[in-house]
Amino acid sequence: MLIAWKDDIELMRSLGVNSYRFSISWVRILPRIEPVVTLHHFDVPQELEDRYGAWLSSQIQDDFGYFADICFEAFGDRVKNWITLNEANMVAQYGYYSGIWPPNRCSYPAGKCKAGNSELEPYIAAHNMILAHATATEIYRKKYQEKQGGKIGIVLHIYWYEPLRDIPADRVAAQRALGFIAAWFMDPIMFGEYPPEMQQITAMPTFYVVPDSMEKTIMYFKDRYNNTPMYITENGYAQPSSKNIEDMLNDMNRLEYMQGYLTSLVSAIRLHLLIGDKSMQGRSLAVFIDKFRNYCTNPDANCYCSSDLPKGQEILSLKREAMCVEIDVLLRVLLIVQQLLQENRHGSKRDIYYMHPSVFSDQSVVDQAINDICILLQCSRHNLNVVSVGNGLVMGWLRFLEAERKFDCMNFPSNVHPIPVHVDEVKDIVSVAKYILVVEKESVFQRLANDRFCNANRCIVITGRGYPDIPTRRFLRLLLEKLCLPIYCLVDCDPYGFDILTTYCFGSMQMAYDAKFLRVPEIRWLGAFPSDFEKYGLPQQCLLPLTAEDKRRTETMLLRCYLQREVPQWR
Repeated sequence: MLIAWKDDIELMRSLGVNSYRFSISWVRILPRIEPVVTLHHFDVPQELEDRYGAWLSSQIQDDFGYFADICFEAFGDRVKNWITLNEANMVAQYGYYSGIWPPNRCSYPAGKCKAGNSELEPYIAAHNMILAHATATEIYRKKYQEKQGGKIGIVLHIYWYEPLRDIPADRVAAQRALGFIAAWFMDPIMFGEYPPEMQQITAMPTFYVVPDSMEKTIMYFKDRYNNTPMYITENGYAQPSSKNIEDMLNDMNRLEYMQGYLTSLVSAIRLHLLIGDKSMQGRSLAVFIDKFRNYCTNPDANCYCSSDLPKGQEILSLKREAMCVEIDVLLRVLLIVQQLLQENRHGSKRDIYYMHPSVFSDQSVVDQAINDICILLQCSRHNLNVVSVGNGLVMGWLRFLEAERKFDCMNFPSNVHPIPVHVDEVKDIVSVAKYILVVEKESVFQRLANDRFCNANRCIVITGRGYPDIPTRRFLRLLLEKLCLPIYCLVDCDPYGFDILTTYCFGSMQMAYDAKFLRVPEIRWLGAFPSDFEKYGLPQQCLLPLTAEDKRRTETMLLRCYLQREVPQWR
């Protein structure tokens, strides 16, 4: 931090400097860090220790309240999260029972201290810390919370205990141990009295700690304290300082610890989602996605894409691990989309994939999540600021603007141009073409370009290079709306070519939610028809046998409703 800035200015003046280049630090002006302030982190003024024994006296309750009041008034306009005491139960245990922390008070056999009473003082100190927390909380709620809009709580250090043996005595002892570490402070704060487990103090058996204790601890607090909001402020792995440097660098124990405990935390969150709502007990939280809801408007339709059939609806449930992963992906992509919209930026599915490549595993996973989000929000991809990488090409008698960039194909109609990605920004479309020709294959499109087909024919030629991407389909629909030209589609007479034709005409099954914005039902099929084989007596050697995949694709397409109702002649 620069502290001698006045001297620097005077030095520049003495040197005759007439300009000064400097930088403004973004992170200091807008740090985007939410402060969480702790009022007491083990340190008590020595004067209070000397005057009345600090936490051993009830006087500290008022003094702590006075200190807290000053902080609330001075910093409350910027601090929205307050912690009264950090690990208060550890202060009682290590400060007044074992004596290894200040004020180092204990008695034999718990420890060897100059003064203290390990059987009594930990409970006196804990009682005064609980009441000091209550004093500060009451001050904040009465004087500041309404106008400052913050929250206030306490931090406790938590262990989880498991019985050594699966017998009633050890199970009861484990619950009693939890009462002495967690409920000791939380029960008086939440219920106004100490926990029943502390009514009788007896010897404890041996316990062990395991990673899934994180999940059990979270659910213990959730159930015991009625789902009160909780924050994990610390979770770390302490290792002896006596270890040599090689062992410390080979940090596998820490990695295993963090992996185990974080996995346990995720499990607790999922369990909370499943049973947190009492009305949901016995049922899992589920997301219903009507995959093909825009295909069928007739509820009685008996076809593959009918929205009331199981095949037309996907149900994501947290009861199945694979679906938990799918929901996780869905939420991650949704957060990225929210950021794109808030920052008025655009991104492709490739951009989104590389934000979490280890989670998404493949770009198709992101693609599916984007489709599902569009279905849930009932919107189009471009409404999410998610753009496709354009593959489409166009040539012919056409002129238009895209984001103030001029595309003039009419001077050289056989020159090839990429189809715009941001179709929303296309305007001022002008054409003298008589029709639009859509071709399936890039090789056919390139042959037409080489033969200068558009020079001899007043037309516009488009290709999506196979299955058409979203910009190609949107651009074709835009041309239809603005120019009102007839559209012909030249595809191979095979299941693959037919599927491409129906994608242009009726929309794709995966993006059925957006069909009304992408489909071009006016398109006409150009090329050989399956019936031409018999009609014109084509020789057998002109035909290629259908593969197993071709047959599967054909059977699937024959179930689509538009082949039954809109174009039955195509069947």
